[in-house]
Amino acid sequence: MAPASSASNLQAYGSMYDSLTGLGPKAVVEPAAAEKWSQVNATTWRFNLRKDLTFSNGDKLTADDVVFTVNTLLKERWPQVTAVPNLTEAKKVDDYTVDLVTKVPDASILPGGAYLWIVPQKYYESVGKDGFAAKPIGSGPYELTEFRTADVAVFKLRSTPHPYRKPNAQILTIRSITEQTQMTAGLKTGELDIVQGQLGPDQVSLMEKNGANGRLRWNVALSPFTSTLSITPSALRKKAKSHLRR
Repeated sequence: MAPASSASNLQAYGSMYDSLTGLGPKAVVEPAAAEKWSQVNATTWRFNLRKDLTFSNGDKLTADDVVFTVNTLLKERWPQVTAVPNLTEAKKVDDYTVDLVTKVPDASILPGGAYLWIVPQKYYESVGKDGFAAKPIGSGPYELTEFRTADVAVFKLRSTPHPYRKPNAQILTIRSITEQTQMTAGLKTGELDIVQGQLGPDQVSLMEKNGANGRLRWNVALSPFTSTLSITPSALRKKAKSHLRR
């Protein structure tokens, strides 16, 4: 469940990590770990970070963590690098200010920041890449309590409230289900609250007849560039909103 491992866990990453920027419902760039930004010159964007974010081990999120995350991502070619193809490096200005430098003028660095999930430098370096993959931590509202590859990820709401993200659910369980019939059956029985995946038109039509709401989303930032369809039962639409924006 570490950003270096896979690009297939976008929704799960949002539970436990904060990204540099965020994307609103209409793909409008919003503040996230960075509360504001400005353009220093044609190839440099400056981001001013929030000062109230902490990782689940108690360490504060600072410019050192952002610089480490970005430069490690670029050096090791993490999957998220496809979202910021012209990014060349991150530079620390002060404890809560970071410059991102691009090889050519590129305003897409702002929406691309929504895929830059920030990891804690001190903890990452102390446990190593494999150790972090085995026990990752972040500054998001949830912490990972259980994970089995290609099976399930369970997140628990942190005891310390997140400064700007206020989810309602105490526990999030994200399951990997490949059978379309199992997805739709889970929605019908209430075993599943939300389904996101490659659902066939027959399943979509059936669920919509039963009052479910569908939303088609296109991934245009990270390879592979695929479309997914989210299905939510009608009862759930009225009582819950997900804090996951990606």
